[in-house]
Amino acid sequence: MALSSEKRLKLARDFRAVSRSQRSVKEGKLLLKAKASLKSDSRFGIVIAKRVAKKAVDRNRLRRLLSEALGAKKDSLLAYDIVLVALPGFSLQDLSEAQSIIEKLFLKAKITQQ
Repeated sequence: MALSSEKRLKLARDFRAVSRSQRSVKEGKLLLKAKASLKSDSRFGIVIAKRVAKKAVDRNRLRRLLSEALGAKKDSLLAYDIVLVALPGFSLQDLSEAQSIIEKLFLKAKITQQ
């Protein structure tokens, strides 16, 4: 299931605010930027540029896999605004690979509830 509308970052100013934050971690070719949120729940944004995947079909597939992996973990997070940025060379084979990368990123960033 994809992320609901209230769980997504939609405005450019929200993306900019998270991008300017100091908290970032990298796992392979995926970068996580996080900023503490004033809201009670975490919100997510996913950025996949044309440099990563030329075809829109491929970019959307990557976005769907990451969104599914985030959806499974969203309840165990502290209140943060999170942006995932795919760097050139990023690829995913299946959902289990996406979930393992997301899990590693969250542990590195220390944004999960204990």
